[in-house]
Amino acid sequence: MLVNLTVVDVPPVLQYLLYGGFFGAMGGNEVVVRRERREGELPPDQVRHIVRISVVLGVSVGALAVVA
Repeated sequence: MLVNLTVVDVPPVLQYLLYGGFFGAMGGNEVVVRRERREGELPPDQVRHIVRISVVLGVSVGALAVVA
């Protein structure tokens, strides 16, 4: 018997994409924090760029998980 442990009641395909975006954003924020600790404060545009790219990568990985 399978147990549904989802936080959001959406189809599994959307769950993969949502979780991919979430984990991508978390990873992007981690990259920003580590770079700011090493190099000092980053410009806001660069921070937004890093976070956007990481969210896109996370959603892409989620899409690949759906296909696989």
